[in-house]
Amino acid sequence: MIGLLRKLKRRLAPGRTTSATPRIRVTFIYAPSEKFYEIFRPRTFRLPLTRVLPRYMRSRAFRHFLPNNLLRSLNDKGAIRLRHHALEPSGRPYKACDAEGIPTAAVWVFALLNDSSAPICHDTFFEAIRARAQREGVRVINLTSHSGTLPDDFAPKRAERLPALAKLKANGATTPGDSDSFRLLKTQSELTAWTERLDPVRQAEYEIQPFLEHHRDAELAPFRCVERWICIAGDLTVGLRFSPDLIIKQLNSLTYYIRDPRRLEHEYSFIYKVSRDTRRLRQKGSEHLSFGYSGTRQFWDPRNALLQRLTDATGFEIGSMDVFEDARGELHLIDYNEWTFESARKDLFSLWEVALLDAIRTNPAGPAGPAGRSPKRDERS
Repeated sequence: MIGLLRKLKRRLAPGRTTSATPRIRVTFIYAPSEKFYEIFRPRTFRLPLTRVLPRYMRSRAFRHFLPNNLLRSLNDKGAIRLRHHALEPSGRPYKACDAEGIPTAAVWVFALLNDSSAPICHDTFFEAIRARAQREGVRVINLTSHSGTLPDDFAPKRAERLPALAKLKANGATTPGDSDSFRLLKTQSELTAWTERLDPVRQAEYEIQPFLEHHRDAELAPFRCVERWICIAGDLTVGLRFSPDLIIKQLNSLTYYIRDPRRLEHEYSFIYKVSRDTRRLRQKGSEHLSFGYSGTRQFWDPRNALLQRLTDATGFEIGSMDVFEDARGELHLIDYNEWTFESARKDLFSLWEVALLDAIRTNPAGPAGPAGRSPKRDERS
């Protein structure tokens, strides 16, 4: 029944194209986060005495993640023919045999976020994916997974001087409401006391990083801020996320986004049309943008370079990055996620759609070089 309703929705979707261009077959492969799913499941509304199949429930649980929401929108508009493939959580770590069960398509888009401190994908899984992609001519996007610990070339150096921040390694484990998930260590006595309080097994779940402050903290005091980057296959949107709390997350902060002004010349006509179509009173002009175009070459070039370096090293293409810029102008990558709970209003969302569709249409078949593998540091976790 649910499948029939979805088909009807796609047929009646107002944004559906009438072009005769064949729809590109895309399979979206993701590793469901059981922690998030268990939170979502009891809160889901459904009619009494109805049974929702587990695969539909899982699809609903993660539909607002990137790139789920982008792919679903492109499918509704008729640009692609989308199929979901959720890897079985009980099968971790995934091996070569798990790659054989992925449905064939023209493009595979991956979201393999790890919600623990141990790798969820064995090297044989990535090798089997690359072999199948080359053999079947499949384009591969975002084939990467990390366990919450950054690769060696990107990780902040271990704190040699205080203050330092101790936080849990696993993705999403550090939260502002859980004081046991992090600790700000300002003095040597605090560091010694914290170390003595935890047994060695528990200590291994933490990492100690330099306590970094964004150069705009002084300007925004008493608020602290971190840059939240949204990356869609080389397309970069930089957000500034600020909060009164020490640990800054989406639920306890505000965020605004900017894009490179050099993109405006190519994006103006498209974004003007989107903004005008969004407004009810079109004769009054376009709707206000929900983001801005700002920043000099000196601001954007280092950020684009950091994103490209991470992509080349790990295969990361779609997701989010958390970055601090210190008082000397140096960029420090704190975390990145191949699957992130992010969305945007229609104007910015449409630009992300275009970036992903361009990648689907142009990404070369099969990852090359170091892309499409788990970072070396994760292999030792």
